[in-house]
Amino acid sequence: MHRKVDSRRGVSVSRRLPPSRMPVSRAVLRRVGAALVIVAGGIVALGLPRVGALVAMPGHAGVDTTASAVAAVGASTAAPARPAASTRRTPVRAASGAQDSPAQVAATVRALFAAAERGDLAALDTLYAGDSLTVVEGAGINRGWADYRDRHLGPELRAMREFRYRPLEIEAHVAGAWAWATFRYALQGQLNGRALDQVGRGTAILERRGSGERARWVVRHTQTSSRPRRAGDPQMPDGAARDGAPTGDGR
Repeated sequence: MHRKVDSRRGVSVSRRLPPSRMPVSRAVLRRVGAALVIVAGGIVALGLPRVGALVAMPGHAGVDTTASAVAAVGASTAAPARPAASTRRTPVRAASGAQDSPAQVAATVRALFAAAERGDLAALDTLYAGDSLTVVEGAGINRGWADYRDRHLGPELRAMREFRYRPLEIEAHVAGAWAWATFRYALQGQLNGRALDQVGRGTAILERRGSGERARWVVRHTQTSSRPRRAGDPQMPDGAARDGAPTGDGR
């Protein structure tokens, strides 16, 4: 309430000020500030630091000093909450074990080359993704493992003599249940009486199937291209490629 003197009547009268102009004591402001600090701290403790920071933003509390105090509490309590979130994600990554690692992807690519060099179609059957497979070589494409095996790879391997087919410089990456790898490779052999000595580059896309100890990577797509060897090209890696063992400097 506010009192003033009516000059026309010579008496003192009272009138109610609008809420926006009512004076507020410092004690009330301190109580409001303390309450907001408690609210912000509680929100952050529940794992909602962004909401706590919103409450603490200057202008939301109506008084600069109160907002600054809330912001300080929000900043000091919000920072430790982030490591807890990353800790919760760790068991999910560890659950699938080594199959999450790029090394396993690279091992699958090496196994693919080793099986092809041996002419082991049964092993390739476990490494390729069945009907989901696509293979692009040069300007040609095969869809599905049966099409690639029966119309391309199988006849080619039966006609090949002294065949050596080995990868190097494998660079693998994993993103969840998918992975991709780029690589270089060397190819030598005799095909229908014609000597081959080539180097090439390729890309493989892999999918992880199964879970736990049964999880494995299968190849969904490959694309390769090659040309005759030139001076300065990498040499054929030494040693036969067996059972996916590393060859050359395959990384």
